[in-house]
Amino acid sequence: MLRSLVGSEMCIRDRPRLAIPRIITSVGELHPEMAEGTLWICCGWGAPGAERYLPNSVYVDLEHTEEWPTPITREACMQHGPKTGLIHAPERLKDRLQALGIRVDRRCVVYTVDSDTVDMQLVMACSLVWLLLFCGVEQVNLLDGGIAAWEEAGRPTVPDLVAPTPVDEFGGDAFPGRPEVRATTEMVEMVVGRHLQTHRLVDVRSWSEYTGFSHDYCYMDPEGGAVSYTHLTLPTKRIV
Repeated sequence: MLRSLVGSEMCIRDRPRLAIPRIITSVGELHPEMAEGTLWICCGWGAPGAERYLPNSVYVDLEHTEEWPTPITREACMQHGPKTGLIHAPERLKDRLQALGIRVDRRCVVYTVDSDTVDMQLVMACSLVWLLLFCGVEQVNLLDGGIAAWEEAGRPTVPDLVAPTPVDEFGGDAFPGRPEVRATTEMVEMVVGRHLQTHRLVDVRSWSEYTGFSHDYCYMDPEGGAVSYTHLTLPTKRIV
């Protein structure tokens, strides 16, 4: 993830101010009349396995938006090379989105299901929200509280997902539509090397991952840690 969030100092200074709309939305703000035309997205890693979903939801497997070998093991990832874990090249990524029925002008509401891995579910949902913003989708929302908040508000759920309806065009003048939300490794190196006060590096992993004590990723070295001068650690459960 840090590779995607990370040129020269002039490049950093000249980057346009990000015009990102309000993302987090509550159940109360999602009215029944907005259902038509909105794409409801449950995201995860691998095949879907929840017992209930928001009505008319499609499923997005994040593994299919990034470069991964099969099976995902440390040895296979080492052979796969430096592209491992990075998002697909633009044309392939756009094809994936169109197959899911996603267009630049179609509102997308992303949510999580409650499970034994709520934190990881939220990380994946935030990753998808970022990806859709990067690609240029004009209105992307993350449902605050996920499906649990939806049910607490008395909203209905269903046991099945729906098949996506592909679209022929993604739309927009260029793809990706918001390339400025993706920093480069060189930019992060510049922020770290010059201690730039105009930028802040934020690590949202667990404390064990941040300190390099341990992690559960089979495709990475056992020892880890954080990028120098990372200012904050924000466990995802404290954000949403």
